[in-house]
Amino acid sequence: MSEQYEDSLSAASLPSLPVEKLTCGIKFLADFWTEKYLREYIRNGGSKIKFITGRTGSGKTHFLRLMTSVARQENYKTVQFSAKNIWMHDFKEIYVEIFQQCDIMECLEAVSRHLIEEMGFDWHDIPEDMKFIDYLSQNNSGRYAAPLLY
Repeated sequence: MSEQYEDSLSAASLPSLPVEKLTCGIKFLADFWTEKYLREYIRNGGSKIKFITGRTGSGKTHFLRLMTSVARQENYKTVQFSAKNIWMHDFKEIYVEIFQQCDIMECLEAVSRHLIEEMGFDWHDIPEDMKFIDYLSQNNSGRYAAPLLY
């Protein structure tokens, strides 16, 4: 493949259609990763780092964009960075970059909502200016309050 042709396929020249509309021939792989990693292994507490390798123009960037889109649809937080800027041998640097790109307060709010729902409550019922523990005490749900204090 000529360099000129490869340059025309670069990420900057892609149309602005949703990545799913531009995908051809890798659905089986995306479906496998979605099911086995996003819906099962990682959702159940696992952790996974995958490295995508290939020649120029082989679809690495497209596949990463596709999986980023799928992960967002599955309610995962996504980040993007290049191995050119982050030392991949140092996991601390990788995690620091991930942390810097995530809105930590938004993450904590999502975890709090999930815990509230796991306890059998609807977080929508709690007034925005009220703490969950205060909501429990006002609604005679004190049996839940004691474990929350520890």
